[in-house]
Amino acid sequence: MKLLTCFLLNLLAFNLLAFSYSKASDVKIEKLRTEYAETPIGIDVRLPRFSWQMVASKRGCFQTAYQLVVSDETGLKVWDSGKIPSKLSLNIKYAGSALKPSTRYHWNLTVWDQEKEKHIASSWFETGLMNPDPQLSAWNGAKWIGGTDQDLVLYSPYLPVFKINITLQLDQATNSHKAGFVYGANDQRLMDKNKNINQLESKKDSSYLMVELDISPINVHKPAQLNIYRKGYSPHDKTNSPFKTFLIPDSILNAQNRFDAFTISWTSVLGDSKFYIGRNNKLNYLGDVNLNPLGRGGDYIAFPVLADLGLYVPEKQTASFSNLQVRNYRSPSNLLYSAYPQAYRVSGSSKEAFHIIHPSRNSMPMLRNTFAASSKTISKARLYVSSRGIYEIYINGRRVGDDYFNPGATQYTKTHLYQTYDVTDYMHDGKNAVGAILGEGWWSGGSTFVGDFWNFFGDRQSLLAKLVITYADGRSDTITTDPLKWKYYS
Repeated sequence: MKLLTCFLLNLLAFNLLAFSYSKASDVKIEKLRTEYAETPIGIDVRLPRFSWQMVASKRGCFQTAYQLVVSDETGLKVWDSGKIPSKLSLNIKYAGSALKPSTRYHWNLTVWDQEKEKHIASSWFETGLMNPDPQLSAWNGAKWIGGTDQDLVLYSPYLPVFKINITLQLDQATNSHKAGFVYGANDQRLMDKNKNINQLESKKDSSYLMVELDISPINVHKPAQLNIYRKGYSPHDKTNSPFKTFLIPDSILNAQNRFDAFTISWTSVLGDSKFYIGRNNKLNYLGDVNLNPLGRGGDYIAFPVLADLGLYVPEKQTASFSNLQVRNYRSPSNLLYSAYPQAYRVSGSSKEAFHIIHPSRNSMPMLRNTFAASSKTISKARLYVSSRGIYEIYINGRRVGDDYFNPGATQYTKTHLYQTYDVTDYMHDGKNAVGAILGEGWWSGGSTFVGDFWNFFGDRQSLLAKLVITYADGRSDTITTDPLKWKYYS
């Protein structure tokens, strides 16, 4: 009986051992990765890390050693690790000669298993520009290209953070005493009851904010007023009485100068508004008020947006308006829109004058260039690209890449990412075209729910790109972003 038990135990152990160890033919080396990616291009790491996985159809297989051999495009060996006794197969750091930029490297891997059998696999990676120089010395003269101050995009139904200046002069000959400037008019959210909490459905030109200068109190020895009206933003808005009134000190506006030209200025940050008045390029602070009917701060839907602008003069009164300026709130507060460089006289002769305009201008920036190439002789083509803002780039009408929101969010003053694309298959024989569309992203526009964080890094978008075409005979062409060669559209 004991002899039989011993025999059975030995037989069981033998079968388990046979089951545990895989044959060499059952083992594969898969998922070869460089810097956590399979066959990546544009690697900027000077000492990249290699990883792989051993896959077997049976249990019990494991690595006992490995060897890595890396060679460049010409076949020159740049690193041979030698046989390394190790079970590690994750993050094996390169330790060879310095890698060159924009170069493909092949790496061959040999793995020894527990039976000292060898398993071979191979992969490749490509380096990027490998040069963090902020002066762009690795970009072959490429320049940041985009629009000028005249090309800044303004989409007024979207903009909730802004500055406005307007110069207003009441007419002395007609003894006029009131006139106003309208903004935030015809917000589409207030013209459709399904788009706002209060289910308001205002008709055209019936929802707005107005800043009105009223000098009539001076006639009864009281201070002139800057009245702020809000209409159609809340069920509680009153048509005929101001939402807020600021008294203007006599030292600023009085009986002697009341018919002079006065500049009225205000800022709006998600509805938090500050008002100023003055003349001769000197502005005086009057006070602040929150004009958002939902609440104060970034936790609420933003009201007002800039929307439509307008001029208002009551019946039988006359006023002149000049130097209208809409600017970005955040410094340097570049100009988005301007009108009335000369005084524009408005008269409410038989009835009140109410003139509404839509100030939106320009579209998303677009850039385009053309070049000649012969796809039959191209061995490879690589596009290196970044933007201030986000970009989509196209070659011969085809969108390059399948990702969105590149180049990604970073602290742009310290780190700015770029992408590398294999665009060999995008090339045509003869004339080719490359174009890009730019958006705000995290570079400009609203960065967070905090209103002040608008245009945090800049107020316009621009593109930086380099296209390198390598031919079979070793020649190459480089097309870079150049303001003299690329056309700009907005």
